[in-house]
Amino acid sequence: MLAIQHGVELAHQLGYKKVLVHIDSSQAISIINTCADRALAMDLLAGDVLHIANLFTASKFISVSWNNNSVAHCLAKVRCPSRQE
Repeated sequence: MLAIQHGVELAHQLGYKKVLVHIDSSQAISIINTCADRALAMDLLAGDVLHIANLFTASKFISVSWNNNSVAHCLAKVRCPSRQE
């Protein structure tokens, strides 16, 4: 969920007007779409994701199988620098 949040934040900072987020976790999709229990940490992240997503003219979150998500598969192999570096 944190990666989704960082992704939509980055897209917004870069000036994108529309985002299409492919997620290989049906649980993450469910949490984002319902965002019911704000007491849970994952729901808090989902709330942040939805807040940022509402800044776009269009946003959509789609569940895809892990095998069909080649971009996420490639990015998972790359070490992302921490914010402290």
